[in-house]
Amino acid sequence: MLLLFVVSGMAAKFELGSRTEKEFLRNRTRKLLVPSTLGLLVFGWVTGYYNMAICDAFSSMEAMPAPILYLIMCLSGIGVLWYIQMLWVFSVLLLLVRRIEKDRLSKVCSKTNLIVSLLFVIFIFLAAQILNTPMILVYRFGIYGLGFFLGYFGRPDRL
Repeated sequence: MLLLFVVSGMAAKFELGSRTEKEFLRNRTRKLLVPSTLGLLVFGWVTGYYNMAICDAFSSMEAMPAPILYLIMCLSGIGVLWYIQMLWVFSVLLLLVRRIEKDRLSKVCSKTNLIVSLLFVIFIFLAAQILNTPMILVYRFGIYGLGFFLGYFGRPDRL
């Protein structure tokens, strides 16, 4: 999964080379956020219902209002849509980082050698230990965010 986020960061770099930030955000929202949200609300409840039925979660939620139970089932059936949602979040964060760093980080990263690139293994290990959500283990923002930004700022000949 980490490699998939690295490649996604590289793709974001190439896409931002030919589009404005506004076009990039509009395109990412249309292609990532809208389908994943619709997929979650339309189909996610089916998987969520199945997941909750297997673990007998409905017996403890008898008094739960139906709309709240529907949202819980949708979130329980998120499946592979978490990748698309995290990719959209990282794309928005990338636009914020680009505005703050004003291409200084790209210049520093272009001068790295192979030894410095190999030392990023330590940062990847440390990032895997932080920013993990306690209940839904697929949302590992630390390691996947670092992978996305390494793909964007890294040197393609070093990856």
